[in-house]
Amino acid sequence: MLSRAVRNNSLRAFSRRERNNSRNNSWKDVRCCFSSIHELDPNQMQITNIASPSQFEFKPSMLFGERYSDHLLSADWVRSEGWGAPRIEPFDNLSIHPAASSLHYGVQCFDGLKVYRGKHDDKLRMFRPIDHAKRFAHSAARMTMPAIPPEVLVELMERFIRHDKRFVPNDPDCSMYLRPTMIGTTAKLGVSPPESVKFFTIANPCGAYFQKGLRPMALLADPTYVRAWEGSAGGAKVGPNYGPVMLPQQLAHQKGFTQPMWLYPTKDGDYQITECGTLNLFVLWKKPGSSNEVELVTAPVSDLILPGINRLSVVELVKQDAAILSETYGKITLVERPVLMSEFCAALEKGDVFEFFGTGTASNVVSVDKMHFNGKDYQIPVDPSDPNAGAGPLALRLRTLMTEIQNGTRANHEWAPVIET
Repeated sequence: MLSRAVRNNSLRAFSRRERNNSRNNSWKDVRCCFSSIHELDPNQMQITNIASPSQFEFKPSMLFGERYSDHLLSADWVRSEGWGAPRIEPFDNLSIHPAASSLHYGVQCFDGLKVYRGKHDDKLRMFRPIDHAKRFAHSAARMTMPAIPPEVLVELMERFIRHDKRFVPNDPDCSMYLRPTMIGTTAKLGVSPPESVKFFTIANPCGAYFQKGLRPMALLADPTYVRAWEGSAGGAKVGPNYGPVMLPQQLAHQKGFTQPMWLYPTKDGDYQITECGTLNLFVLWKKPGSSNEVELVTAPVSDLILPGINRLSVVELVKQDAAILSETYGKITLVERPVLMSEFCAALEKGDVFEFFGTGTASNVVSVDKMHFNGKDYQIPVDPSDPNAGAGPLALRLRTLMTEIQNGTRANHEWAPVIET
């Protein structure tokens, strides 16, 4: 169980980040949605075990979303009554009214985080659970659903993990993925805030994201499609942000690219680089106008940019250790600002870009080696010293640091609290 000190420190830190974001009042919005006639109480947990437990044997080849644990965590909310008792119950299909608001109007949100088994101590750890729970609360509030207080959600997930702990892989490169979800269940057509919702969490034991080793991505930068815009819900993890991106993703695959790179038009005819696929982006380059200063730049969290937890981890790791990989690049300065397509392409042509990579829960950190934009292919460096490298030196170092925290190699790290079993 997370200690009270760890919970409170994490909440205060996340609170400061939310308040400091001048374009995002999500902390205020979320706090006002916590109150309920009946709060969600982990101590009221009801448990119904599956009648015939599955014969589960983990295989590293198991893919993301392919297999699930025997149970799910759930709770129901009604506006006039508040939350019912949380439940751990056998994994099964949901029963939902055909007029439910989640089916017709996309009233839903979700998050995704991972549970790891310690490489040396066999202990279970969630990676940055309070941060994920805080983002889930913001996403729920953005969709006019009741926000679960982060410390309550973490406690519920801890109990769920303890119950289905045998599904956490005994492999430091693998994990059990948790998908907390909330859907509107109001059985009435009409565009209005839901009168009832269902919260549930499912668990997916899965192998390494890159089954055949690290491979860099090739991106298609096509301004025809836009993922998010100013005033949109692009900064929340909600289903309506994901369904519409499947067509441009499919078109990118058909043209031989790994993912689309999302661009947002500016008033002067340029484009702001936002994300790629479902990943936040970072560019490591020579600071524009400088002869030797090196910057790691990423777009600030906004309506255009999802507050990725791995994005946050990279930002904090580099800020904590500005000398990271100093033997390769010298001192690296972390900068959060928009990157324009014109300056990025110019830097590529001048040879001033050292690395370009994305971050996400599923893939961790992954390099980019090619981009196509406006009829032209741009080759992007990965590791000049090794043409066959699957990741650049900085991307690989950051990936390794996060992996060591996740699997407990770096013991007692605040980002990966141990779940007492």
